[in-house]
Amino acid sequence: MSELPHDIEAERDYLACAFIDGPEAISYGIGLGLNVESFYDTRNGAIFAAMLGLVSGGIGCEIQTVRAALKDSGALERIGGDVALLAVSQLQPTTLYTRHWAKRIRDAAIR
Repeated sequence: MSELPHDIEAERDYLACAFIDGPEAISYGIGLGLNVESFYDTRNGAIFAAMLGLVSGGIGCEIQTVRAALKDSGALERIGGDVALLAVSQLQPTTLYTRHWAKRIRDAAIR
């Protein structure tokens, strides 16, 4: 059985950019058609879902707000807890490539 196409690094870098650019990064991803199912790694999909909910409610995507949203939904432990969330938030991709990462996720999801 073959593995589904995916790009875990693109998923993590896109989410790290969303911690910095919040609404802009999430809105761009939505415009490309990204949704929770676009993420191969379900942990990354849960983080995206939390960010999406925050942005749609007019709240920014800081580590504290995303953590609270994950905890409230019961997803914090499923993603690996605080350690996993911090690992994503502390990545240092340049936000110049937010669109690039979002496109790589979309392209992998539609293959």
